[in-house]
Amino acid sequence: MHGSDLHRLQDFLNSLAASAHFVCQEDPAVYCLPASCGSGTCRIWPISDSTALILADLTWNDRFRFVFPENTYIYISYYFSLSAVYHVPGSSPQELHPDTLYTSFEQIPESCTVFEKGKPVRGLILLLSPKTYISRLNSRFSLDMETYIRQIQALDGLKILPEISVIYRQILEFKGQGLMRTLYLESKFNEILSLYLTRVQEETNSGRGSITEKQFQIKEEDLRQIQELTDYLHAHLADPGTMPLLARKACMSQAKLKYCFKQVTGMSLSSYLSLLRMNRARELLLTTDLSIREIASQIGYKKDSSFTSAFKKTEGCTPGRYRQMMRGVV
Repeated sequence: MHGSDLHRLQDFLNSLAASAHFVCQEDPAVYCLPASCGSGTCRIWPISDSTALILADLTWNDRFRFVFPENTYIYISYYFSLSAVYHVPGSSPQELHPDTLYTSFEQIPESCTVFEKGKPVRGLILLLSPKTYISRLNSRFSLDMETYIRQIQALDGLKILPEISVIYRQILEFKGQGLMRTLYLESKFNEILSLYLTRVQEETNSGRGSITEKQFQIKEEDLRQIQELTDYLHAHLADPGTMPLLARKACMSQAKLKYCFKQVTGMSLSSYLSLLRMNRARELLLTTDLSIREIASQIGYKKDSSFTSAFKKTEGCTPGRYRQMMRGVV
């Protein structure tokens, strides 16, 4: 590690924690919100002098306006649970959604993210220095830096792989310290970034272009309808309705809806709905004492056995076991 780069990264992470009102715990990588601000923890791990991994599981008592400290880092953020709006001076506010990747390459002065009161914020952020991190990759693998940057930019708005939630849980469950933890986190950082970039490459190699290119192939009005439909699905997991009903809501035929939805989100409507349900289930298992049957009902399963089967297929364990493991470390 280069000392000056490491100190610069650590100073930035400290200022980030201070901006969010985090209080450091006995483990210097673990922060919590004071009771006056909210509840939950945020784990901030510097992995090298050019990368860091951040895991958040927080709820603010009141609407919270968060301004990132001035910096030159790239952020790649993915949240399983989120209710927030991104504000940039001179532009319309951008509503941020769960199950979506967001990338940031520079801090726009006076821009901020406003998190809603009482809404869980749960997800992970990859942070990297483009100058240092990508230059080292280039020296090892002879990468074209401009191409690599474009691939990272193409992540923005991507509906990501369900495997990320599994990696999130694995990181929380890891018990190693010192060098073992650093090596483990470095491998997970690279695994996550590799999964993200592989997804972009798969979309490009499919012959349909990048996510952004695909969206521009869809008429603006149709894109707006799909975006409104995804918002509707988030709000109506218990009973989203039939395909004919959803098609009417989107003002499309069923065939057109299936095509446009796949083009915009990168997955079928049924797969997207399943992803939303599993993410909501994880949130309820962590933040409530609802029974498995009650959670199944809230996310649209008529039988708790069907929910348990679907959850185990995604997470590798039953909902009850997941709750026990996660509450044991969070």
